[in-house]
Amino acid sequence: MDNKTVVDFDYNGMVSSSRLSGEAKLLICEDGLILDGLFDRVPIAYADMNSIVLENYVVKINTGDETIAISQLGQACEWFYRDLLDAFNSKVLASFHVTGEPVLETEGQYSYGVLQGNAKISVYPDCICILAPNLRARRIPLAFVSGMKKENYALTIILDKDEAYTLSMIGSDLDPLERAITGQIRKQRENDAAFVSKLIPSLGFSESLKAGALLREGIAVQLKQLPAFLVKAIDGKVRNSKMGSAYEQLKEICDNERMAVSIRCMPDEEFEALKQAEIEKLERITESKQETASEANMSETAELTPEQEDALRWAVWAAVPSRDGRTAVVEFALPGEDAATYLFRADPEWERFLMLLNRGMEATQMRREVFSLSDEALIKESNAGQRMLKMRSPSIQELRRRFIGRVIHRSEEGWKKSLLEKLDATHGT
Repeated sequence: MDNKTVVDFDYNGMVSSSRLSGEAKLLICEDGLILDGLFDRVPIAYADMNSIVLENYVVKINTGDETIAISQLGQACEWFYRDLLDAFNSKVLASFHVTGEPVLETEGQYSYGVLQGNAKISVYPDCICILAPNLRARRIPLAFVSGMKKENYALTIILDKDEAYTLSMIGSDLDPLERAITGQIRKQRENDAAFVSKLIPSLGFSESLKAGALLREGIAVQLKQLPAFLVKAIDGKVRNSKMGSAYEQLKEICDNERMAVSIRCMPDEEFEALKQAEIEKLERITESKQETASEANMSETAELTPEQEDALRWAVWAAVPSRDGRTAVVEFALPGEDAATYLFRADPEWERFLMLLNRGMEATQMRREVFSLSDEALIKESNAGQRMLKMRSPSIQELRRRFIGRVIHRSEEGWKKSLLEKLDATHGT
């Protein structure tokens, strides 16, 4: 745990816990709170905090195993609670992969499902964050918002018929909140049009707007739902990626009619870093093959082919159901990473599973490892961020429950044989 303090104030209080009881300094750090007693030092990682509550001038931290009470803070009680929550929320935002400054921040009440409470509410370019001081914090991706309604001094954000979030008791910030959200949704539509223009530069203005509504960046869509020119563009990027051969095999092995593909353009900074790393790799290979080289050859700079550069520019992944519809095969070809095949228990309704997968991939920002990490691995301190994300993301929890296993890419034939065996085993269960 990073023990660098993030609050420049000396907080002292009386601690009551199983590991430390008595007076202690309270050090608010980047990764957690340190209870610094005279003879004992007890760290409490934010990832291990289930809730933080201020009650009768006592700050109570629930870890699941116990409730740690911090009292006798005097006039600094509310300051300590506020600073602790700010640090805790920063860690939650980091686990949500949220970066940059919010477009708008406010406070109010939230409700979704049967849950409700008070929280900080922040709007970012691609999401709304409900920062409840417990496990009820949620990141609402704007890409999946399908509707909004404002009534009775509350704003309801609708994702689908089974998922909606109501924000209330916001006061004068209600209208600015609505404007901030609608403004970012409009910008997302513009970004989708710009993304399609990068994918197919020959498209005109109106064509890119229409295509951007059908093919949204980073969201998998069934190819049969797209016009031929978009399918052709996607097909070219997939074939040029690390999943090129596996893609063709999946068409034969699985239900190709329901094949879905996601494509995302890598940010320029990441692309340039990947490109430089690939060039350095080529230079090392060339040098190792040459026992002797002329000065002219040594001064030459390795270059990537247009196809190699293009493979680093686009991140793609594909999902397709097995022929019996019981298993989803998901193939990843992300720049800078080896190709990977994940298997999940599919839903009888493929569209429903595909939405779940899209939600999970968007929540992880394509960092798929959290789906396959064992429960034992997830509790390790090195995976604290992924654990916090999982505990606050229902889509990730469901995909972890549905995860069956991986198919390793050792060779094309070995991969195909292993995939068929796993599909047969799943069919037999």
